[in-house]
Amino acid sequence: MSSWGDFEAAAPQIAAFARERLHGRVSYLATVQADGGPRVHPVTPIVGGGRLFLFMEPTSPKGRDLQRDGRFALHCGVDVASLERTLRQEGFRRVYPWTDRPHASYPAHTHAGTEELHLLQGELWIDDRQLRPGDYNRAEAGSTDRRVWSETGCTCVLITSTQDILQH
Repeated sequence: MSSWGDFEAAAPQIAAFARERLHGRVSYLATVQADGGPRVHPVTPIVGGGRLFLFMEPTSPKGRDLQRDGRFALHCGVDVASLERTLRQEGFRRVYPWTDRPHASYPAHTHAGTEELHLLQGELWIDDRQLRPGDYNRAEAGSTDRRVWSETGCTCVLITSTQDILQH
């Protein structure tokens, strides 16, 4: 699993943006219960020293969930339209919150501009590289992804150009 420091090193602008919205503010932590169902908890994250901290009681259900299954999602409580609008105002190119179904695949394409992808849930393959939650991928303008697919389905934040060239 990646640390907050890894995230900051890979995507400093996005990490700074996320820190501003998470640090010391009420956010929502989603964990996986023993039966596989979701559980959502209000939390107040603290970001520092290359780490993200969540404080909880030793008997907390969220703590038990995380000890048993380390998968989680952390949401700052901003609706997607507001987040997208704010990112654009702060100088980011086109931002896509993207969720896709299992077994999705995409045609080969050449990037018209720099593309940044932060995987939030599921898994995603880009050519021979498997991304897992917390992973970051950067593709430079002019580079080509020959194959992009997901066996499990995935959710990510994608910052990219709308002018990519599809290969046929």
